Amino acid sequence: MLGAIAEAMSAEGCTDLAEWRARQGEVARAAGHAGPIAAYVAALHDPGQNEAYTRTGTAQGPRRVDHTLQTWGCVACNVCVTVCPNDAFFRLPTPDGLEVAGKQQYLLLAELCNQCGNCMVFCPEEGDPAAVKPALFLDADRFAVGDRPGFLLSRSGDRVSVASSPGLEAEVGPLAEILNAREGLPVAIADLATAAP
Repeated sequence: MLGAIAEAMSAEGCTDLAEWRARQGEVARAAGHAGPIAAYVAALHDPGQNEAYTRTGTAQGPRRVDHTLQTWGCVACNVCVTVCPNDAFFRLPTPDGLEVAGKQQYLLLAELCNQCGNCMVFCPEEGDPAAVKPALFLDADRFAVGDRPGFLLSRSGDRVSVASSPGLEAEVGPLAEILNAREGLPVAIADLATAAP
């Protein structure tokens, strides 16, 4: 930024920042604007100078791919992780030999997710990552509410134990394998509640 300002100052023949700012004010007022900021805003809204800021330029939605989001595997764009305002999403590598789609798996810490929809807006696949990807609960009371299907994590010795909501029993095995792999759950197993006998 300093280099760009220095170039702009030099192009205007200004020797210091105060002189350049004053010159920008004069140019803006001569063009009929209240000042440099008003001139900048007008340039943003002028389709001749900045088409990308117009209604036409911003009408295109986020890019989509012709694929429906699945529990295991996706295009692995990592967008859900980066756009989540609550840091609810994380990713783990798929352990070697596990028969599920995708080299990376995207998982959701259910207690951190407020279902804001941000991940769904930006996901290039068809579907809602917060509803499709495995929702992991660390709090048994919150899991027991049952308003969101998912998986309750607890500890059994030095391993993560997984219980599921009805209908998700088939996913318990792959999820347990992913969470107990070398790069598994990013929560200390000692911090999990003990699994019920």
